[in-house]
Amino acid sequence: MPLQNSRELLSLGSRLLIATDRGVAVLRGAALTTITGKDGLPYEDTTSLAPGFDGDLWIGTTTGAIRNVGNQYHYFGAQH
Repeated sequence: MPLQNSRELLSLGSRLLIATDRGVAVLRGAALTTITGKDGLPYEDTTSLAPGFDGDLWIGTTTGAIRNVGNQYHYFGAQH
């Protein structure tokens, strides 16, 4: 179940994004899917969501931040 621990919501176009401890859940209409490591998300324990300036999405995690541009994910962590 992807929404066991939901943390923050962000309305982005026709989607509602939900930060969870198991990735980012995406609610579009009546369909709920989850973006996880299998989909390229570098870290699944997400805490916050924020829109960027050029169609990108920033995803806060417990260990850093992830920038999503299209289908690409760029991880910015304390170790990098």
